[in-house]
Amino acid sequence: RIDGDTEIDGNPLPTGPLDITGIVGQFDAAHPLTEGYQLLPRYLNDIKPSGSGPAPEISFESAGATVSETAGNYKVVIKIANANVNATNFTLSKKGGSAVANTDYVATLPSNLSFTAASSANVEFDIVIKDNFILDGSRTLELMLSNTDNGATLGADSVFTLTITDNELPLTNIGDLRSNTTEGRPSKEGTVVLVKGLVYGVDMRGGSGLQFTVIDNTGGIGIFSPAKEFGYTVKEGDEISVQGKVEFFNGLTQLGTLDTIIYHGGGKAIKSPVKVNTVSESTESDLVIIEKVWFVSDTVTVWPINGNVWVTNGTDSIEVRIDRDVMDVAGAAVPAYDTMNISGLGGQFDASSPYTSGYQLLPRYMADIQEYKGATGSVNTIVLNAQVYPNPTQGKIFVNADRTIQSWTLVSITGNVVATGVNQSNNVVIETAGLAKGIYFIELKGNNATSRTKVVKN
Repeated sequence: RIDGDTEIDGNPLPTGPLDITGIVGQFDAAHPLTEGYQLLPRYLNDIKPSGSGPAPEISFESAGATVSETAGNYKVVIKIANANVNATNFTLSKKGGSAVANTDYVATLPSNLSFTAASSANVEFDIVIKDNFILDGSRTLELMLSNTDNGATLGADSVFTLTITDNELPLTNIGDLRSNTTEGRPSKEGTVVLVKGLVYGVDMRGGSGLQFTVIDNTGGIGIFSPAKEFGYTVKEGDEISVQGKVEFFNGLTQLGTLDTIIYHGGGKAIKSPVKVNTVSESTESDLVIIEKVWFVSDTVTVWPINGNVWVTNGTDSIEVRIDRDVMDVAGAAVPAYDTMNISGLGGQFDASSPYTSGYQLLPRYMADIQEYKGATGSVNTIVLNAQVYPNPTQGKIFVNADRTIQSWTLVSITGNVVATGVNQSNNVVIETAGLAKGIYFIELKGNNATSRTKVVKN
């Protein structure tokens, strides 16, 4: 009953289900007076939409969570208590934290979200967690709730902290991976490590996958992936980081089961080859040069394709492996001269314990095979041994010599000097970007030694 003396009288009738508070009365004029019971609201506030009891309260399901940066997607859950017949809208936004948007995570913040009317179902918000491939520790993303309507209040957990943990490992010196057990296997076999260094040689995997060498200032190691390239194309002089498991293949220590390759830049100057008399465990995955060698067999006329030949310096015999991916050497005619200096990467192929044999020398390209010219005989000039790459080139040419280069000259095929320079180190970088395409010769001088190398500008 609406009494005329209340503020309710004359107001529009509400719609939908109602919750009504009031005083119970009766109006029954006939015996036995058991009917006519009434509910008399006192004020407008005594008449409310059904379910409009306590005010809605929203909060995060928890105060925080921790995920790895490899987690992919993470769902932030927001809950509601005392839901009523009306929708409850609110804003989810970033409050703070050290995580960087689009580097550590991807999310549309702020976002306006809503709880459905007459429903206590949770609201879920997706955050994409990104692996940034950087060793940077844990980062946090702080989220907050605000701008509620429908009379809603914020619960105790109105701030949520998402901690993103790093999956990268601290850098390991490659030299620390070079020790072996008494059985000849790597001491750290099976350990997952992160290394950083320069790329040497070409990709010797061929087709899918990767196989190359990385060297830092403490040592070198093979890198092997049977099928996946990680978006990386092998190029000598690149600086990269690689994360993988220390593995072992026929005596060769390598990183396999890779999960990360990070490219840091290219065109870095590589080391000069170390002069050795033979190959051994100490030359594995290192850049070395063996001087004054010749073929053990006089019948060798072409370099093998994915095969081995033996050379000797009169004391030691050295197995030279020509990989099919060293395209300018594999299948090419052997040089007309019979005594050579050969540079390359040390390798090993030994299938039986204790893995102390099968050491190899793997040239990277034809420039690794040079004529040996001694102090006696038909040529009396001391040869300045140098690696010149890339060849052909479209820009910079890098020269690494076995002794100090004091001066260099770049000569065209017609004999014109097109560039010169003075130097006091074993390394030279020559820029050819402004030169016409064609054949040139790099002439080097240093410490009474000389060399002349043909290069092609594309």
